[in-house]
Order: sequence, then C-alpha cells, then structure tokens
Amino acid sequence: MMKDKALEKLFLAQKPSFDDGEAFMAELDKRLDTVEFLVQYQAKKRRQYRYCMMAALSFGIIIGCGMMVFSFALQPAPAALLHVQADVFQLLTDNARIISITLLSILVSGSIIVIFNILVDITGMKMVMRK
Repeated sequence: MMKDKALEKLFLAQKPSFDDGEAFMAELDKRLDTVEFLVQYQAKKRRQYRYCMMAALSFGIIIGCGMMVFSFALQPAPAALLHVQADVFQLLTDNARIISITLLSILVSGSIIVIFNILVDITGMKMVMRK
C-alpha cells in the first residue's frame, strides 16, 4: 500500500487545541465520581447477597433438621384408613406423611425466599433514599 503524501501532510499540519480544560476536568471528575459510586454499590450488593445466602443456608439447615425431627416424631398412620381401589388414591394414602412433609417444606422454603427478597428490596430502597 502506497502512502498518500497529501493526506500525511494534512494530518501532520493539524494541531488540535483544547481551550476548555477546566470544563473537561470538571466533567471527567463528575464521571469518575459516578463510576466510583457504582463500584461501591456493586461491592455492597455483593456483600449483601453473600450474607443473604449464608442466612438462607443457615435457615435451610435448621429447618431441614427440624423437619427430619418432625417426620421421625410422627406416629405412623394406620395402614388402611380409606378403602379406595384406585392406584392413585392408594399411593396418596400410603405416602400421606411424606407428601405433607414435602408440601410443608416447599411452603416454608418459598416463604423464606419471599422474605429475603423483600428485605433485599427494602435495604436497596434505603440506600437509594440516602443518596
């Protein structure tokens, strides 16, 4: 590729001047402050999520142990309370205890997730209100 001498002279002759250095620095400082705020906000959110995950793990372990104790403490159901011939109803009656414990576990887990989401939203609102 050959160099175009006219273009080279044009670019070498061009000497840009920056007259408004103070305005540029003020705008740059403003943008850097915004970036610093975002970095701090992300770090705070990361810490907040880490604490929420540790709390959820703790609650899960405690509730899981409690549900195990609850399931072992229940008396076994009588063998045939309902005399239904359908296989589905027989399955439900034979495993009623396990099904009820599973549904209760899902309900408690869902409640904990909802509560943590509400707490995260509230703390996020408080941080926005401070600024």
